[in-house]
Amino acid sequence: MILINNHKREININSIDSKNDNGININDDLLFSYYYDQLKDKTISFLVNIKPVNIRNYEIDEIDEVRFEKIELKKVFKLLIDEKLKSHIKQKIRRYSFQQIWPNHIRAAISYLRDKDTRDKGSWKFDFGVQDLTDYFNDFSKFEEILFGIDEYHRDHTIHVFRVYLLGLYIIDKIYPGDFKDIKIGNKEKEELKIEKGEKEAIWCIIALCHDLGYPLEKIERLNEEVLKIVKYFGSSNFRRIQYSLPIQGIILDEHILNFISSKLNKKDISEDIQNDKNNISKVNAYNLTIQNKYKNKYSNAYEKFEHGIISCILLMKNLVYFKESDYKLSYNEYIQSEDARQFLIRREILRSIASHECNDIYHIYTNNFSFLLIICDEIQEWGRPIGKNRIYHNGRDIKIKVKKYTKKLIDIHISTDFDKDTLKKYSIPKFKKFIKILRSAVHSERRPFDFKLTITNESIKYIFKYNSPDNEEDYGSPIVEKYDGKVRDDDFNIESIIEYFRKRKRIQ
Repeated sequence: MILINNHKREININSIDSKNDNGININDDLLFSYYYDQLKDKTISFLVNIKPVNIRNYEIDEIDEVRFEKIELKKVFKLLIDEKLKSHIKQKIRRYSFQQIWPNHIRAAISYLRDKDTRDKGSWKFDFGVQDLTDYFNDFSKFEEILFGIDEYHRDHTIHVFRVYLLGLYIIDKIYPGDFKDIKIGNKEKEELKIEKGEKEAIWCIIALCHDLGYPLEKIERLNEEVLKIVKYFGSSNFRRIQYSLPIQGIILDEHILNFISSKLNKKDISEDIQNDKNNISKVNAYNLTIQNKYKNKYSNAYEKFEHGIISCILLMKNLVYFKESDYKLSYNEYIQSEDARQFLIRREILRSIASHECNDIYHIYTNNFSFLLIICDEIQEWGRPIGKNRIYHNGRDIKIKVKKYTKKLIDIHISTDFDKDTLKKYSIPKFKKFIKILRSAVHSERRPFDFKLTITNESIKYIFKYNSPDNEEDYGSPIVEKYDGKVRDDDFNIESIIEYFRKRKRIQ
């Protein structure tokens, strides 16, 4: 078992090219060991009373035993870090057990958040909708076998979402110079709307485990294209493309969801109201909601393109009663009280983080929020990932992730691969494009206080993306991209060449 240091690493913020800190290699053994320790020590509040799970499977010899019918969550992860267990057995246990413990985590997180809601006074809090979502998750896991054939870089999302969840926990707890208390729910989280550490742990769990639920819908058109390539060899055919449009009767609810995640909470000045009604002192902490049109426009565009982030939000809002019961009054003249406002922030943070992770029209200013954390964890979760052409699992020997720094001021990440030069290019450029867009110059981008560096390499070629925070309000330089073959820099590789690369691909498609 890998031993995890119980103390935070001391972080020194040096230059973005510092070589003094080798960083931390991220892999399953590290994360599973860390999570086992957290479960054993009961440090994750919403999981303290989580029920045992049934991971027995009659079709998998290795876990076809009575002892797996009721097993504590911590023992599942103890199995996954057992050095005596062969790797192929661990793979089977890992995928199946993650399917089984997924709903337990969602239930525990929702139950904890409801317990902390002072308006929800009942002692019996049934998790309405989780079973429907679990059935969908299981069907998604089966459908995913098809997706491996149409997407060269498709990930097994059953395992991927747990890796993202554990990676986020580990970064905040062991690397980030702070903890969940420093993660802000909205950039102006007020003291009277304080969201405690345990609630933020539960929020992150729902965000991470549900962020890719809408993925199948996004891939329907790609599935059509691949089927059409095959049927054309049989001559003309009456092949009917799989088509899906969101039902017209659901448009009103979808519009509500877009408004909800696009809304901003404002503290309302009601001093005049208090003077007129001195008996209603509780109105002091009152808030109203207004739609941020730039968010509404961007999320609406993502909705039209079936981007899986926004589709995941729709699935959550339509299936989980926890989200259906969100209080939402969109009126300048109506206000909500502190606890209503706090609960709105929690639910909006979950949905907005999920919606934003695939919507590159949303740009980012700060690192200490769940939205940006999800993007980073989602982008760098590459180890143990099967590549579609040959379904080889990169189990940590072929793709290595190293987090060199993760602070409010500097993020420095290194991804090393065994890809050939063409695959490395196809793999690196989309990631660079994403960060070019979300770290672009925009309103208030001069306030962006951090530097960011992403390095992607094979044995001889190195791609580097750098973003440096501006020294002053007037000084905003574009991000820097570099390519090296050995020590020789490719001067033709720059921002413009990346833009042209995607223009050509679009014309070909």
